[in-house]
Amino acid sequence: NGSVTCEWTPSLNEDGKAELTAKIVNGTGDEISHCSLLVMPDNPEKWIDLGLSVLWAAYNVGANSPEDYGGYYAWGGEDIAQVKWGGGARMPTLDNIKELVNNCSFTTGTYNGVRGNYVSGPNGNSIFLPFAGYVSSPGSYRDKGEVGYFWSSTYYELHYIGLSGPNPYFLECDIDGGRWWSCRWPVSGTGPYPDFYLLHNVLYE
Repeated sequence: NGSVTCEWTPSLNEDGKAELTAKIVNGTGDEISHCSLLVMPDNPEKWIDLGLSVLWAAYNVGANSPEDYGGYYAWGGEDIAQVKWGGGARMPTLDNIKELVNNCSFTTGTYNGVRGNYVSGPNGNSIFLPFAGYVSSPGSYRDKGEVGYFWSSTYYELHYIGLSGPNPYFLECDIDGGRWWSCRWPVSGTGPYPDFYLLHNVLYE
């Protein structure tokens, strides 16, 4: 009858990114054409495509620019990135951090006078991770200007010398590049190390 219809279908592509597929069909239901569009988040300038499976934030939770340290947060049961930014924002998992470390180059430099790592992805785009150190107790800053620490959402249950609790992994970066670690003590425990307060970088999927 000469009419055509456009059918939109949301899905995840093979890289795990959200996309919309448009299929053009004629009046008899035969497909005429189709195309797929990658779904980008709000405020696209906040998100950097490094050529990995997810987008990484251009700056930390609580920050307004790449060199701004942002907030220091204790690791907890809720995803502070989702709470603060909403939408598809979330904390990186250990697998996301491993992908970042294994596929990107880490180069020490300064951004607007702040020391940190430029993390360059396979596609040539980069993010800046400031060496903000950590807070071991209120007002006590450690490793500022020397090391950057960033929480992941991944943890395992640690049971050691009567202590038990979630033992989260985190990204550490300095002049030697990036690597991942787990805390040596439960972050909710009362061992010889007080609770760590680290930064949060964020990704979008």
